[in-house]
Amino acid sequence: MESDARQAGRNAKRWFSGGILAYGILCVVAALFVHSIFGLGLASGILLILALPAVVSLRIAIGWQRQSRKDFVFLLALLIAALGAAGYVVQGNYDRGMAQHHIEELKANDFARTLRSDPAYRDLKAHFGGKGTGHLSIEGTVRSADELARLNSLVDQSGVHAFVSVKVNHR
Repeated sequence: MESDARQAGRNAKRWFSGGILAYGILCVVAALFVHSIFGLGLASGILLILALPAVVSLRIAIGWQRQSRKDFVFLLALLIAALGAAGYVVQGNYDRGMAQHHIEELKANDFARTLRSDPAYRDLKAHFGGKGTGHLSIEGTVRSADELARLNSLVDQSGVHAFVSVKVNHR
């Protein structure tokens, strides 16, 4: 009889450990998803929020023999709170348009990379979000009015919101 109880305890611990592993994998997948939409900052925050129940569950798994139902109820409450907090943070960022801001930033960075690869615009400085604008700022000088016109055309074609403060160097 005692060996049946011990076997049941081992099986429960295996299932619990498997649940911890599955939860950890889901947390990483969720963080990667959030990273693709909002960037690294929010993904790190979400991962920290979701890590709290994982840490507590690891502590429970380590001291498996000494745990009571109260510990598992606490873990369940913490898990619900962490999932709710993560959902609230993500939804709040959607409501504030942070996903669109991140998409604009990615487009602007891609366009800036394209500019740097063009020899005519290699010396221009391009940075995103100057003064909280959420726009790409392009500054510097070009050699001719034709290069400036081509730059303005590239900006229009790219669909990137940009402030172009570029002058023609008349040397």
